[in-house]
Amino acid sequence: MCVSVHKIKKIVACLVVLFIGTSFSQHRGDRLAFQGIANSDNASVKALAMGNAYTSMSGDLSCFHFNPAGLAAIDRFAVSVSGSHFNKKWHENQEYRPNRFFITLPFYLEGLYVPGELNYDPETGEPRWDNEIAQDSAYIVNLPKLGLDSFSEDAADWINEQQKNVLNTVKVAFPFQFLSKQFVVGAGYRNRYNVLDYDRNDTYLHPHIGYTGYDMPLRIVEGDTINIDWYRFARQRTGNLHQGRVALGLQVDKKLNLGLALNVLSGTTKDEYSLDKYGYFELIDQNVFRFGFDSLDTRISGESAFSSMSLDLGFNYNFERFALGINVTLPHTLTREWEYTRLIADTTGIQEKTFNGTDTFDQPFILNAGFHVRPFDQLVFSFDYSGINYSQSEFSFDDTATDTTHNKWVDQNILKAGMEYKIASFLSLMVGYQYAPQIFVPDGAAFNARGPVAVSYSGGLSIRLFQFGRIDLAYERQRLEYYDQYISNTNYNVIRHDNLSAGYTHYF
Repeated sequence: MCVSVHKIKKIVACLVVLFIGTSFSQHRGDRLAFQGIANSDNASVKALAMGNAYTSMSGDLSCFHFNPAGLAAIDRFAVSVSGSHFNKKWHENQEYRPNRFFITLPFYLEGLYVPGELNYDPETGEPRWDNEIAQDSAYIVNLPKLGLDSFSEDAADWINEQQKNVLNTVKVAFPFQFLSKQFVVGAGYRNRYNVLDYDRNDTYLHPHIGYTGYDMPLRIVEGDTINIDWYRFARQRTGNLHQGRVALGLQVDKKLNLGLALNVLSGTTKDEYSLDKYGYFELIDQNVFRFGFDSLDTRISGESAFSSMSLDLGFNYNFERFALGINVTLPHTLTREWEYTRLIADTTGIQEKTFNGTDTFDQPFILNAGFHVRPFDQLVFSFDYSGINYSQSEFSFDDTATDTTHNKWVDQNILKAGMEYKIASFLSLMVGYQYAPQIFVPDGAAFNARGPVAVSYSGGLSIRLFQFGRIDLAYERQRLEYYDQYISNTNYNVIRHDNLSAGYTHYF
């Protein structure tokens, strides 16, 4: 079928306004890169219970990974170990809206109409125009779900859930005197990133006809239709990145403590990426289009090995009932060495290729600052701020075959608050709160320099066992809600993270 250039341009203009593609978590489906390493896991059970507002704390192994200066107030040899149970759940609800240019096309993408044999002419085997088959009594469109909270699991189009048990931390501290000064040396292991990353998009459209952030048709010539490929996208990364840390704390005087720490990070993840073609649309004119099934499946799988080395500088100043703390992580580079196998399958067969490369991420200066107040001996309020200028980061990639677009990260400014109340001499109750903006910006967001916010609530108990030990228990629930906004549809996304942790500290 031939149409005029003028009419095609009119259709393109309408599509640019009315049919923008879908996305989840990190846009429509980002390439394999550094996903899963933006937010580290808890470094202390007691700190987790207090919202991780622990930069100004001192005299406790719980401060080991937050501020090395806090070690300087430890007065005896101590050993600590902790473990965690993680549960993470993702779900998405895509709500498409019909419009006057292509009234029935959203039924396909919403899943209200499932294409089948009806979409094909039984004599020619060619796809039929939708406006023709819409008159058939077998053209059944299901009713959408009504009256549901768009962010609820009941409204979700799909749900994914993963669980993991990990050894979270092992750390020791040893105090000693040198030149009449109090020093404390600490060493420890931390499960720095418990990587559970998942992204999915059941309506990945290419070309992305209505959003300039992705590929768009370069030219429409007379006689052409607008061809839109429909894929199912999924990406998953799982693994653990381990951090070894050696720290030294110096007690300059009764109020001032200084600290220095060396961090070495390493670990591997299993990575999976799939882009399976479901079919294609041919768009001609208002409410004139057709759908056909097609097959072109891409699978990428393999491993990534991460490594980095960094330095922390810490400062802690204690007044009688007030304390300040600052910890700075100096700029450093995170390296990802990867090796993947790519399988491409279509009706002609399967092509296999193994390829590898090295990507780098120059991580910027990280500032953690906090203070706590102690109105009376049994009560402590603690507050922290973490600032990371991710917008200044530099990424380098060896391979861009999976996507031509890389979305830069945005700055993080995290606020934390916690409280500890001693119910008895051997028992403390802790609660915490954390406000954590994310490093990605959803498609269609009003502000492109600020990510959606994950909110965490936590609580726990600290139980002292005479003079030789302490048991810490904590539970945290984090929830991230946000939406990708388009004129054609809205995608409501939820990520929920539950963390149950327990730890024991022994004093000698």
